[in-house]
Amino acid sequence: MNKALLTKVLIDLNAKFADPNEDFEKSFQTNYEEILNLLSCSSDDILRRLTTFAEMLDLKKHTCESKFISLNFYLLELLNEVLSKSDMEVLSVQEMKNIKAALKSLMLHGILKKLQPKLPHRVVTHKSVENIEAVDDIFYNYTLLKCTVLGFYNCIKHPNLRMLIIPHFLQEILVAVYQIGYCPLKKPENTSDTIFFMTEETYTKLTQDQKLFKELLENLGQSIHPTIFIKETMILFQANAPVWFKRAIANTLTKKMRSKKGVQHIASAMLDGSDDDTTKTWKILDILTKLILSCRTFPDFSDNICAQVLNLLNLTKTTSREMMIFERLVVSCTKCLYSEDKELCKVVFVERITTPLLQFVNKEHKFRDHCDITDDIKHTVRLLYGCFADNSVNSPCLPINLLRIFLNVMFYFYHLTVKSTFQSTNMELRELLIKYLQGRTTSEYHELLDNFLFGFTVTDIRQIRNDVIIKVEEKIVIENSSQSIIYATAEVIDTVYNLLDTGQKIILFGYLLKCITDKEKYFLAPHNSTELLANEDHATSTVLERLLTIHKLLSQLSENKDVQRSLWKKPDDIIEYINNVLFCGTKDSQLIFVVVMILDNLVSNSSASAIPKYKILIEPLSTVAQETKEVELKSLCNKIIIRLKEDKLQTPKHEKEITEFEQALEDVSDPLLPTRGHGLLVLSKLIENKDKQTLERKQYLLNLFQLHLKDDDSFIYLNAVQGLASLADIFPDTTLEILCEEYTDFSKKNDAIQETRIKLGEALVRVVKLLGEMAPKYKSLLLNTFLFATKDDDHLIRASSLSNLGEVCRVLNYKLGSIVTEVLVCVHAIITTDKAVEARRAAVTVIRQLFVGLQSEMIAFLKDEILPIYRSLKEVYYHDKDDVMRLQAQLALEELNENMKNIVFPNPQLHLEKKIIMMD
Repeated sequence: MNKALLTKVLIDLNAKFADPNEDFEKSFQTNYEEILNLLSCSSDDILRRLTTFAEMLDLKKHTCESKFISLNFYLLELLNEVLSKSDMEVLSVQEMKNIKAALKSLMLHGILKKLQPKLPHRVVTHKSVENIEAVDDIFYNYTLLKCTVLGFYNCIKHPNLRMLIIPHFLQEILVAVYQIGYCPLKKPENTSDTIFFMTEETYTKLTQDQKLFKELLENLGQSIHPTIFIKETMILFQANAPVWFKRAIANTLTKKMRSKKGVQHIASAMLDGSDDDTTKTWKILDILTKLILSCRTFPDFSDNICAQVLNLLNLTKTTSREMMIFERLVVSCTKCLYSEDKELCKVVFVERITTPLLQFVNKEHKFRDHCDITDDIKHTVRLLYGCFADNSVNSPCLPINLLRIFLNVMFYFYHLTVKSTFQSTNMELRELLIKYLQGRTTSEYHELLDNFLFGFTVTDIRQIRNDVIIKVEEKIVIENSSQSIIYATAEVIDTVYNLLDTGQKIILFGYLLKCITDKEKYFLAPHNSTELLANEDHATSTVLERLLTIHKLLSQLSENKDVQRSLWKKPDDIIEYINNVLFCGTKDSQLIFVVVMILDNLVSNSSASAIPKYKILIEPLSTVAQETKEVELKSLCNKIIIRLKEDKLQTPKHEKEITEFEQALEDVSDPLLPTRGHGLLVLSKLIENKDKQTLERKQYLLNLFQLHLKDDDSFIYLNAVQGLASLADIFPDTTLEILCEEYTDFSKKNDAIQETRIKLGEALVRVVKLLGEMAPKYKSLLLNTFLFATKDDDHLIRASSLSNLGEVCRVLNYKLGSIVTEVLVCVHAIITTDKAVEARRAAVTVIRQLFVGLQSEMIAFLKDEILPIYRSLKEVYYHDKDDVMRLQAQLALEELNENMKNIVFPNPQLHLEKKIIMMD
């Protein structure tokens, strides 16, 4: 028989059995006999062929249902034989659909109706018997269920039928297997008073069946992909299911987890289809973590379960979605385990996560030359950040002190990635370092600064190895070096400065002054006789480098406004440091001069309440003034002494009430971009509001706004344009003249100047819009400016000028007078001769705008120029290669045609005029 006939028989058989009626048994028996005749077999032949249905031969009754199920499996066996004979025999899509329908019917009658109450997928029909009284019925249903499961299990072994069963019916098969293999059995009884009693023979047989189906479940777990098997099993775990059923599923999942790659398979099954960062994903990760930690009672928890979790890290060095989720699972397990068993977590998880950092402090580890360590570094930093700094999950972070040993390595990689493309890694390292710095004492800060700035050895912090070079460009590459690498202090000062907050920078200020006083530690001079020349040179350069570093940092700190404000309010620590420097009797006059200058700045800006604290410095300042031979230093010391002795002190600058204009000017000079932009915006508002103090500085503000037009940032640029527009509204003559002269200046030729000219052109157009009705007064100046710029060598300047020209014409309401001819000739010449497509596009756009604006007055203004323009536009429309040019030409021609129609065929207007005659 062929597959088409067998498929048709399956369809007919299940169609007849689908909707039983009063004469069902008679009609089914007739259909059953017809199929047997077609297949040339008997009922006994079917049961003998199906070894799984052998027990049906021992039953006293062989019902329509059992015949239907056995015949279905017999047909499936025949179908598999046909498909196995040749690789060319395959099922069509429709045939597969029909067979799935047959399998669904078979599943319904052979399994779903036979399941116990409260089990998943159980189907209750009008023929279901809830209170079974007949022993024969109990064993009949049990036998039919067992035979059907075994029949499906045999079909799964056939590749041709496997893919029709596993994706659609695996859950139902597993429920039946769990019922037969794990449902509690009633103990054997000696009395037969009840309707059903358990005999020794029956109990032994059922026990053997349980053992068989437990093995069958094990075989299914091994033959089906672990992720699929686990996912389908977990779905069956329902709250209202029987206790024995849930316990059996839990035992299965536990065995799977303890098997090879079990944790990975369970994680993959639970996370299948989940996005990388959703509430659902985080909940699943939380459940997974609890499931993993629930295995702590097992003796192999550390060696097996924890090892499996850590093996997930070998899969997470890529950035794929699943791998990143595995990484989060490891982080979650680490955090939760630390809260329950700190020592185990340190030994198992923390050591594994931090192990990659050891290779940068341990010279015994050998790197392959030019080794790419990008993925390793990003992966390790992500783990460290997740475990020690990320508070986005409920579990508390690990103590940051556990990373103390690796502070040097983290700081060095943070320094290397500051200006690199690895901004995510840099941000995570920054958060780790900031968290470690929080809450440290002053002495601890000094230790860390010794380490970061000058490379001094600090207890419990490993120094980064000096036999390798780490390069950060597009990738992070490590190279071996035959010579010892010396890390320059000057390279890291900006990194340290930007890492610290304001309070920490105050400590840094005091630390630098402390460095000045402790020369033996920071500026040790070389020994001339006992050391080699090379060592002398190295020591000398090191001393100079440290001096430069200290001076540069002091300069940065003295210019920092937040630091200044903090020092003005709480100068106690700095006063102590300055006092130590002045009393140390150093002969370095330059160093003393720097310290006295800092003191002068502090005293000049301190509040009246803080000045008495500085009077302790009068005595050392007097000593310095008497002993120094430098006139400037002596004068500065005396100046500070006089100021400190005065009863009435001048109000410091920062305590004076400054006007809004002064504050805006101060903001414009701020290093932070948003503050500068805000300052420009405030100045514009003050001009619009005609602030008296602001208007007095109009020329200064004009220059200021012009200067900021050269800024690359759009926020600064737009606020500068707004400022110029505000000035032009009040002083249009001066402002427009200066802007136009700047715009037409051809003397400088570079990209920056050209870009600024384009911005100036936009500013001019904006000014014209704001002038409104006053704009025609400056018509000649504006049009000549933009027409002149159309001759520029830069094609972008020409295009910008033409666009601005069209916009000015629109604002002037196209009342250009005789200049319109000059504009038209210029634009037409650019269309026909210019080689730059940007300029030609802009020129066609201007012509179209003129046609739109002039309308019926077009003939009067353009006269003889219309025909050549028309021909040029037609030429562009039909032959130009640029689609944008052709589109603009088409729009211009349409406007021209519409204007000509209105001129030749004007719309008649009805003049409604009524005469009223008053009669006397």
